[in-house]
Amino acid sequence: MTKLSLKEQCKALKLAYIPSIYLEITCHDREQYLTDLFAAELEARWANRVRHLIKKAGFPAHKTLNDFDWKPVTLPASTTITHLTELTFIERCENVLALGAVGTGKTYLAIALGVRVCMEGRIVRFYRCLDLVNALLESHRQGRLQRLMGERGIETFLPSLWLGRRKQLLPLGIANQHHLI
Repeated sequence: MTKLSLKEQCKALKLAYIPSIYLEITCHDREQYLTDLFAAELEARWANRVRHLIKKAGFPAHKTLNDFDWKPVTLPASTTITHLTELTFIERCENVLALGAVGTGKTYLAIALGVRVCMEGRIVRFYRCLDLVNALLESHRQGRLQRLMGERGIETFLPSLWLGRRKQLLPLGIANQHHLI
């Protein structure tokens, strides 16, 4: 067997980040060095996973909860800002419905919560309501609804977060709407 370079060995072992970080790790003893090196590899993998999840989610912009202005938001008595930002509504299988006029932060909040969910390592898909309905209707017309739902990760489409303006809620126009969602 030919002697492989460090980069080639790391590639064969699927340790993609080690060639770029191994010189940055201080070495006090061998075990500490390897532990720190592998920890750095795992951190880099996690950061890459989060970047990939955020990209795949399809957010129109990157927003964070740190920058969100909660002043104009009115929450029900049973919900707190912490309840939303810590994503406890997901564990409790609760939905979030954001209603309001244009410019009140509904989409911003949805994106920021979605980014937060991605940072937890969970899969998220962002859809504007009308775009999702149109995609589902078109797929239904073409007889490929099940395929679309599988591709988009909505096999069991039970949203945790819904947004909308009352004027955008449109009838689906399908006799058995429960087949769609």
